[in-house]
Parts: sequence; structure tokens; C-alpha cells
Amino acid sequence: MNDKKKIFLVIMGILTIFIIIIFMVIMWNWGNSKNVTKSANNFKIWILNDSKEDFAAFIEDFKKDKGISNFTTTIESFDSYENYNKALSSAIVRWEAPDIYMLNNNEKSIFLENASWINPNIINPDELSSGWNFKWFFADDLIMSSWEGDNRIEFLAWIPFWFETLGVYINTTKKWWLADISSFPKIRNSIEDFNKRNKQTVALWIGRWITVMYVEDIITQFIMSDWINNILWLQWSNIRNIFSEYFDYASWKNNYISKDIILKWQWKTNLDLFVDWEIAMIFGYPRMLFDIDERGFSKTKLRVSNFPTFINDSNTLVNYNYFVVNKNSNNQDMAYTLLKYIFSEEWEKKYLKHFNYYIPARWNLREELSDRVIIDSLKFVKLKDFYDSSANYSSFDKGLKDIYDREMIKLVDSEENYLINIQNFVLDMKCKTDKVIRLENLSKNCK
Repeated sequence: MNDKKKIFLVIMGILTIFIIIIFMVIMWNWGNSKNVTKSANNFKIWILNDSKEDFAAFIEDFKKDKGISNFTTTIESFDSYENYNKALSSAIVRWEAPDIYMLNNNEKSIFLENASWINPNIINPDELSSGWNFKWFFADDLIMSSWEGDNRIEFLAWIPFWFETLGVYINTTKKWWLADISSFPKIRNSIEDFNKRNKQTVALWIGRWITVMYVEDIITQFIMSDWINNILWLQWSNIRNIFSEYFDYASWKNNYISKDIILKWQWKTNLDLFVDWEIAMIFGYPRMLFDIDERGFSKTKLRVSNFPTFINDSNTLVNYNYFVVNKNSNNQDMAYTLLKYIFSEEWEKKYLKHFNYYIPARWNLREELSDRVIIDSLKFVKLKDFYDSSANYSSFDKGLKDIYDREMIKLVDSEENYLINIQNFVLDMKCKTDKVIRLENLSKNCK
């Protein structure tokens, strides 16, 4: 073999090895790219039921304050928990999940398996467990523990900033606000007297029909009146007592029957009749103020009171979304920096400037902001009207929130056999929760 052939073979061998190395590097990078959610210069946050633009402005304030400019932030907001669940499932499977995302307190979500717990050196769980800064329900919901040898270590699983509770919206032109509405027994006693003076007006609109806004949480509050904080605890004896009382408000005693069918035909809700002066009182979250204001309701005729108690002074439903960090995120350091930063009192206050219809998670901020007017045009309604410092607030485990909310609306819209339907619903929820959350009885037919 001459020298030229030897040189040619050596060069070809080197080129072959070089190509193999390049191919291996490309394949290694491709494989590793599937183990992160995104490049480090694109930070994704998904939120629920709030303005994308307002949250983006809040994040820009954070980046400016910290001098961060080397990455972009992508924010998505969902107005439906059902659609949110589907999108998040798809994103996790495709390794495209956001760095930080929200979950709701009223379910033990399957997405917690994708969350990274927070090192106590980053955020100390004592801030929640001490009872000085936060209500106890936050500690019950959000503090987890694990064992390292003989040592029990507590840590925060998730970060809260706010909560909301149902309130009573009162049309003062009907003089209903003069009655004692602090408890359901007192409301029941007042309805008969109200009906004598207001033949064409419904005193309180809740009950059987799909026309009730937030009906899934109103009926949940009735369930909690029997000291039940989990849908799977609901028994036959509870069902009869709880739902019989609830549906009793959808009766002739409450001037109700004459209007319900008309509303369903017209695809309207109890809010439509409320702003048209045909209902004296409805239930809703603080954000419903924006709907009322858009419809031009008189600012001098609206009052709000906290949700009525039940005879046994049972727990009151609390609703909030909390932030979690994606355990597969390539931006975990930034995620923890953001959460630690905005978990401070100063930045929680700034957060609530953008979302002023929420009740602050911290005690002292609740006191400081209690007189805040949520909407300037409805100046007689303040944040403190939705909150009772003496109430026993608690979460309610719905199992699978999107299914619970959707099916509960159907149940209260059913005119017949609701006792049997609700009992079957509880069994169905247990079956689906076992499958989705616990991965048990996977082959069982839930129907």
C-alpha cells in the first residue's frame, strides 16, 4: 500500500470517528432535552381565573426589582379548571409543563406528583404553623413532613397568597337588609314575613336549578354544615338531611317556583334577576362585584355580608389557588427565588393591588386592607364584608374538583330522585378518585 492510500485511510478514519462523536453528542443533547421543561431563558407560569395582563405586570415589577433581564416570562391564564387540567396533563406528558403553576385547595390533585417540595431553608414552614401570621387552615393544607433517620422534617409543599369566601349580596331596596341574616335558622324565620310584603320577589335564590351562580360551592357549604370536609364522607343519613334543607329554599315558601323555569328557558342566572330587583339576596364570591357593576346596579342599593352560619357553628368553606414548582423544571432556582420573594409581606401586598378582590393570607394584611373598596363605583362594599374573623374556615376535599363541580351542578338541576342520584354520585367520585389519584381498581367500571 503506497503512502497516499495510507494517508487517505487515516483521514477517512479520523473523519468517521469525528462524525460518530458529533452524532453521539447530538443524541445525548436530544435525550436530555426531554428531561427539562424548557430552556433556561424562557420562564413559564400558568394561573387560574385571573387576569394574565395584571399578573404579567406583577412579574415585571419583580424582575425589575431583582435586576433580572436575561430571560423572558410566558404567562397563561385559564378560566376553566376543567380545561386547565387537560392542558396541564398534556404539557406534563410532553415535557412542556410550566415552571410554576397553580392548583386548588379543594382537591388532592394528581399534579402534586409533579411538584417539588420547598426546602425549609428557602421558606420556613413555621411561618404558617405558628398561627401568628396565617389562619390555621393554611398549615393544615400546606405543611407536609418526612423523616430523615429519627428526625421529622416539616416543609411547605405549596405557597398561598390569598383566599376567598362566599358572601351574601343584598338588594337594600327590598328591606331584606333590615332582617337578621347572620344564620340560616334566622333567614328561614324571616322569609315568611318578607313574602307577605314582597309578593313578586324571591327572598333568597338558591336551590334546585342550574340558574344559581356558584351553586357547586353553595351546596358544598351546606354539606360542611354537618361537619363533613370530604365528599367521600357523605353518607345516606347526611344526604337526606342536608339536601332536604337546601332544596327547601327552592319552594313556594320562597316565591321561587314562579320564576325558575322562565330563567332556564332564557338561559339566565339568579344574578340577572338580582340586578333587575326581583331577588333580595344571592350568594357569591367577591369577584361577582365586577359582573354586578357591568350591569349598572345602583351603587347605593347594594350591601354585602359574610356567609350565614348554621345552627351548629360548623366549618365555613374557603377557596384559594396556590403556587407549586414543577420538579422537572430547568429553572427551579429562579422559581424558588420568585416564590420566596413574593411570599414576603411587602410583595404579597403588591400582588393584592393587582387582585384586590382576594382576602390576604396574612393576618396583619387582612387588618390593614379590611376597609379596601374593591370597586370604586360600589363604594359601600368593602373587603371585610366577605370575612368573619370568628368563623371556622376550612377546605373541602372534592376528590376531583373539575368532575365534582360539573356533576354537582347537574345533581341540583335534577327534579327527581335526587337522594339516589347523590348517593350514586358519591360512589362514583370514590371510584374515580381511587383510579386517578391512587391508581387503584383501574379496571373497575365506575358507572
